[in-house]
Amino acid sequence: MDLGAKIAELRKQRGWTQKHFASKIGVHSHHVTRWESNRMRPSSTTLQRIAEVFGVKLDDLLNNKPVVPESLAQDKLLIEKLELLRELEPEQRAVVYHIIDMYATQKRMAGLLLSQKPVVLT
Repeated sequence: MDLGAKIAELRKQRGWTQKHFASKIGVHSHHVTRWESNRMRPSSTTLQRIAEVFGVKLDDLLNNKPVVPESLAQDKLLIEKLELLRELEPEQRAVVYHIIDMYATQKRMAGLLLSQKPVVLT
C-alpha cells in the first residue's frame, strides 16, 4: 500500500474529510488531495505530524504494510478480524460497523448510568 493510499485510508477510517484532516495538521486541503493521489509527498516534518494525528508510528506510515494504530497493535486477534473486513462487501462492512457502534454506545450508556448519583425524593 503506497503512502497516498495509507493517508486516505487512515483519514476515511476516522470519518474525516480532506479539509478536516488538513486543518488538524495545519495545511491546505489541496495538499491532502495531492498526497492521496501521490502527486506530491509531505515533508518530513509534515509526515511526523500526520503520524501523530493518526496515532501511528512514522515507520508504519512509510512502509508498505497496512497501518495499525499503536493502541490496537497488541491485540492480534482484533487485527486479524479487521483484515477480514476487507473481504466483505461495503454493505456487509456497514452492518459490522453498526454492530460495533451499538455495543460501544451500550457500554458508554451503562457507564453513564452507573456514574450518576441516585436522586433522593422527599
